[in-house]
Formats: sequence, C-alpha cells, structure tokens
Amino acid sequence: MNSLEFEEYIVGNIDNAIKNAWIKIFYQPIMRVRSDKLCGLEALARWEDPQYGLMVPKDFLHILEKHGLVHRLDSFAVREVCKLLRERLKKNQPVVPISVNLSEKDFELCDIFGVVDSFITKYEISKEFINVEVTESAFARDSERLRAGIEQFRTSGYQLWVDDFGSRSSLNVLTDYDFYGMKIDVEFIRDFGKKAVSIIKSVVSMAKGIGIQTLAEGVETEKELDFLKAIGFEKIQGDIYGKPLPLTQCMEELDDKGVVIETPNESGVMGDSEPDSVIYSLERDEVDAEKIKNLNIKWKQIYDIYNGVYLLNLEDDTFEVLFGVSESGEAIKGSLSEITSDHAEKFVFSEDCKHYLKFFEAHTLEQKINGSERGFINAYIRTKTPHGDYTWKIYLALMTAPQKALVFVRNADSIKANAWSEYYRNYTESVKGDLGMELTKDLLWDNLNRNSNLGIFWKDKQRRFVGANQKFMDYYGFRTPSDFVGKTDEDMGWHIESEPYRKDEYRVLREGAVTRRVQGHCIAHGSIRDILASKMPVYDNGRIIGLVGYFEDITESEQDRARKVDLQETDNLTGLLNVRGMMTATATYKDEYERRGTDFAEVFFSLDNFEELKNLHGHAFGDEILYACGKKLANGFGTSATLVRYSGDQFMAFSQFSNQRDVEAFAAKVRRLVSEIHNVNGYNCTLYPSLGVVKYSEVKNLNRMHEIGHKRMIEESEMHEKDMN
Repeated sequence: MNSLEFEEYIVGNIDNAIKNAWIKIFYQPIMRVRSDKLCGLEALARWEDPQYGLMVPKDFLHILEKHGLVHRLDSFAVREVCKLLRERLKKNQPVVPISVNLSEKDFELCDIFGVVDSFITKYEISKEFINVEVTESAFARDSERLRAGIEQFRTSGYQLWVDDFGSRSSLNVLTDYDFYGMKIDVEFIRDFGKKAVSIIKSVVSMAKGIGIQTLAEGVETEKELDFLKAIGFEKIQGDIYGKPLPLTQCMEELDDKGVVIETPNESGVMGDSEPDSVIYSLERDEVDAEKIKNLNIKWKQIYDIYNGVYLLNLEDDTFEVLFGVSESGEAIKGSLSEITSDHAEKFVFSEDCKHYLKFFEAHTLEQKINGSERGFINAYIRTKTPHGDYTWKIYLALMTAPQKALVFVRNADSIKANAWSEYYRNYTESVKGDLGMELTKDLLWDNLNRNSNLGIFWKDKQRRFVGANQKFMDYYGFRTPSDFVGKTDEDMGWHIESEPYRKDEYRVLREGAVTRRVQGHCIAHGSIRDILASKMPVYDNGRIIGLVGYFEDITESEQDRARKVDLQETDNLTGLLNVRGMMTATATYKDEYERRGTDFAEVFFSLDNFEELKNLHGHAFGDEILYACGKKLANGFGTSATLVRYSGDQFMAFSQFSNQRDVEAFAAKVRRLVSEIHNVNGYNCTLYPSLGVVKYSEVKNLNRMHEIGHKRMIEESEMHEKDMN
C-alpha cells in the first residue's frame, strides 16, 4: 500500500464513508468486576471500505487528525450512539452507559461540547448514558480550548474518563482535571515483571485514594483477569469478554454466555468502590498465574468469612473500608466518630449501642488492645440485617501499627452469642435495683391493652391475627377472638384495597420497617370507614417474630377534610399551586390586564422522558422527579413567577412582561432550569421539557389561553419525536 496514496484516499473519502455507511460503530463490552454484569460499552469506529477492506482506527485516525478532519468522524460516532440509545429506550430495551472517544483536535476544530450536547438533547438521552473519553496524551500541551471544553463537559453532568492513562507518565493530568475514571491498557504488564506489577498496583491504589474509578482495557487472558481482579480494578474490558462487534451481534454473544445486564439502579447501589486487595507475593521477578488464582481464591474465602474489614486511623479519627459496605448497602467513608455514631443509631440493637460505641472509642482502643493477652479485643453486637432482623456479629480489633487498627466483622456463632446475651441480662438485673420494680412489662401491657382508645392487634410472621384488645373487637363487632384469630386481612375481607396493607406488613416483617398513620379504608358495621393504621415489628432477641399494630378511626375528620379539599390551592407533592390555585392566580393576572393593560405569558410544559425514567428507575422515582422540578423552579424564580403543577408531569408558569424579549427570556429560563436537573435522589438523569408559550393578549380568554399553551406544548413534543427519527 502506497502510504501517500492511502493518506490522500482517506482524506478524500471521509465524507463518502460517513454518507455511504462505510464507517460503522462497533461496541465492546465493559464488565463490572464485583457483579460480573455488563455495566457499559465502548463505541469504536470500523471503516469497511470497498477498496481497502476493513480498517480500524489506528489505520486512519492519525490521518484525520493530521488533516483536521477527525471531528467529522467523532461527531458521527456520537450521533450514532445517541440514535442507538434512543431506539433501545423507545423499545424499553435495557441500556448501559456507552463510552465515546474524543480527540484533542476535536476541541480545536469545532465546539465539540456543543456538538455532543446537541445530539444528547436532540435524542433526549440522559447524560448518565454517555461517558466521554479523552486520551492522556491530549493533555500534554495544556491547550486552553481543551481545558475549557473539558470543564464544560464536567459541569454539565457528563462522566469524564482519561484513556490510556500512564502512556505519558504525567500525574499532572490528575491534579489539573477532575475525572470520573481512568482507563489503563494492560499491554505493559503482559510479562508480569516485578516493576510492571508494582506500577499497576500503585496506580490502582492511587486512584482509589483520590476517588477515581479504574478500568483495565485490553484484557485477553484468564491470568491477566485474575490478577486485575485481585488488585482491585472496578471494571474490565477486553477480548476475554468480547471483541468489538455491531450491537446486535454483541448483545447476542453476551446473551449466549449468560451475561446479565446491569440496571441503572444497580450501578450506584453498592457504590463504585471495590475492595482493596492484600497480595504481597506478586512483587517478584515472575508472577505465577496459578499462585495468583490461589491467592484470589483465598481472598474470596476471606469474603465468605467476614462481612467487612476496616482500617481505623486513631490519630486522625478516620475510617477506611478495605472491603465491605454498610448494612444499608452504601459505601462507608468518613471519620471514625461520625460513622460509628451514625451506624449505632441506624443499625445496632438499642441494648447494644452503649457497648458498641465503647468498643470503637478512639482514645481507649489502642490501650485496650495492647493490654489484652491475646493481642486483640472482640465484642458481640446485635446488628440489623437488610431483612430487618438483628443478628449477632463479632467485632474483632487488632493493632497493625501505632495508632492504626484493623477491625474484622463477621457473623457470630450462636453459643457465644447466647453467652453474651446472658451477660446483658445479668448486667441489666444488677443495675436496675428495685427502682420501679412494681411497674412490670406485663402490668404495663395489660393496662395499655385494656384502657387504650386505640384498636390494638398483633400478628405472626404469616400475617395471621394472634390477638387484639377489646377496642379492636368492639370496633368490628367480634364477640370472641376466635372470630379473627388465625386469619389474615384477606381472609376477613374488610379492606376495600387490601394490597397496600399487605405490602406494608411485609415491609414490617421482612425489613423491620415501622409504618405510622397510613391512611386507608375498611368495612365495619356495614359502612366504609376511614382509618389510620400504624404497625411495627416484634423482636425476640433481635429476631422478628411478628408485628403489633393499632388503628384510629378518622371518618368524621376525613369527611371534614374532604369538604375542605376543594379550597386547597397547593399541590401536596411539589409545593406549587394546583389547578384551583392557578385559577385564582390567573384571575388576578387577568384583572391587572383589564385594568392597567399589563400583559402576562403562560409557559405550559411537560417532561418528554418522564415515563421513560419511571420505567428505568421505578414508579416511585416519578414522584422524586416531580418534586425535584417543583423545587428547582421555585428556587429559580422566587417571587418573579407563578408556578403550577397542572397534572401528572405537566406544569405551568405565569409571568407578566413588558416586551417580546421578556417572554422569550421567561420561556428560556423555564427550559434551562428543568434541563439543569442532573441528579434526582442520588440517580443521574437528564430531563427534557417541551414548552408551549402563549400571551394573554393573543386570545384574551383564560380557558383559550390554556388550550393554546397545551396545544403548542404537544406540537413541540411531537417535533422532538420527529427530530429523533
């Protein structure tokens, strides 16, 4: 192949290649180490040329960069990725974040941020699904345009990755830029030499220390995979999981291998921090693959034994996770005193809290450990599980260096747990003396049960009634407990809607949740009654064995509230005005127009991807989105506009104006405020509004004004849909 001729061919045919679909986008899987699930894809260009055959980026990319044409290729790739994501989202097919590669030249040749953002907006893709990769070599010249462009991506909510980290050996890039993650090609450790192994371990450790994710690319063998997993890489990419392929073929291969696709919720549930490994024997002239595998097995065995291993710096009052997460599933980090106090409040059985906090007391821990003949101390603590029960766990602490301690946590065996429980009982008896001895638990319960004005009941773990007080029996007209004992709510058939009650009770029994004053309806004495029900778990030595609950009848007060509800002018979810409040407000605007000629505008808007986000993150997430919108609008406008939640995901905003520029600025502000929402309740997302703008002076009728605003909103939404196709 004549190099000059080939170069001229590439330059002369880049536009034809894009137009004629000679350039196609292939996708390579990215796997999360901890779960072995597909957590991402990288988009890679392939040029299937009629003259030169299949070409990969290394064949033509440098030529496009040299001649200032690379931005055409990268813009095309971003567009194709966004189109693909839109097609899959429209069909309710699973999606994962896709990484797109940008060249340093892109930032000089065009407004690459504007290009990417325009495609994201056109196809209404949440920014959580686009990862932007820039090679480390691009930062060598410290271009001002590159720096400004990178900052635009970062502040707009995109995840930024530095690709080929280590290729230039420049640590300044991590100091000067804020990256979400780094990609490291494993090519240079293929011989597993001592220096290469030490370097890669140090890089992973450094990344974890500054909160940057790590991804190893180019992984081809089991030997490499075992080593990279062992030293703590979060994500792996390479031929071992799959070569770059067209998406359909890529997904089919993954499906054939039984690979599960990570959901958007799963990507953040456990946090992105993986356990740091402790593998010292790798630092030698030659790394033996079999020994790596054995060490990895031993490390997994430690996982099986211990729930968590934590490093405590007593001097600095810091708490570091070596592996493990909190009982809530959230990663633990921060100061020792804050974490232990918070953990005790949320997850430690009340009787054990004092002992737990004493165990972690920073100023006495080292002294207690050093004073122990065994060289360590331990404590048995009842700790809440995700299912709501409390299980005995053993906390074991030992010193690794002055002012530094390791704490191992695992499930305790029943014999020692029972012994510790006996200790607590003896301790309680010894300290309480005879203070209030006559106020026994049995006596207190008996009086509460007989004299309370609440209908009290208790159930077993199968939600069957075990008993109830007299108030409960009188309310429903039961003569004896046999009328209801052993039956569930469904058996009794007294709830108009039994499903909410059933779900609440399963939460109480399985998760240890406490529900308070949940409103519902039941049938008693032939009429439908409004009640508020509260329920809580019953524990026996930390284990849930049933539930106890009570209810109160609010039928009369609820009827009073129903009579008043028509007067309510505020939406309960968002805090904005409801339709009634809008009618009052716009009547005032109308009066001002008729008296003084002060015109006002209405922006009627909805969220194009509202239903899509609900499908991705769950129904309850929809309420979180609406609440976030209400809060953002209220904070953004203050007292300068009247804000309304009309219905569902439809909103209205009203403001007076002096000229057309004011109206345009008002509408633009509504669009900007909504589009600036990048995170809702911990989940990354991007909202895309469709607007309908109308001035009162156009129609001089409020009902007609709302109709036109709604119609224009629908038209813009349809236009957005058309632009995607």
